[in-house]
Amino acid sequence: MISIKFTFDLRKIIFRLDTGKMTLKKGKRMRKHQSGISTVLIIALIGALAIILVVLSPLILRHLRYSKTTEAMMNVRKLFDSSVSYYESDHENKNENIIPRQFPESVGFTPDKMACDGDSPRAHKSSPEMWSHPTWKALDFKIDEGQKFYFSYKYESTGAGEGASFTITAQGDLNCNGKYEKDEVFERSAIIEDDALINYNLFHQNELE
Repeated sequence: MISIKFTFDLRKIIFRLDTGKMTLKKGKRMRKHQSGISTVLIIALIGALAIILVVLSPLILRHLRYSKTTEAMMNVRKLFDSSVSYYESDHENKNENIIPRQFPESVGFTPDKMACDGDSPRAHKSSPEMWSHPTWKALDFKIDEGQKFYFSYKYESTGAGEGASFTITAQGDLNCNGKYEKDEVFERSAIIEDDALINYNLFHQNELE
């Protein structure tokens, strides 16, 4: 009786141990299955994000580029309006005599360097010294101190009275590749004819080519 009972108990123990092993193996299989699903989901998410980036990147770059060109268009418009106001006002020479109506004298590109650091864009940082030329002061034009900007500005003028004219140019190498694309050069000009201002609207320089 004792031997049989012992054998029976031993079988129960063996059975329980085997059952435990089976349960353990089943648990491992479930964890492996869940881990496989998680890996697939992560790969799917990464793939979806990559697709979104591919689609959105050109739009983001286009928006950033547009924000830079908006700077140029707004400043050219401001310089144009200031030029008209200057012409319509009386000005005196050193002897305090009224001079024929004309536009402010010419001034070269300010700043005289592109907003680049090698082949990478790097914004100009405005300072009062940049806009100290008499022409910029006459036109009441400056970019606020410390403000960052990407374009350089040039003002050209000729004549007085009938035939007097001016041209404003904004130029910026946004790609820093030494070439000026369609949206990197803006010009606006005007001429006095028959005592009237003939306005040439804002255009891209490359449109004339």
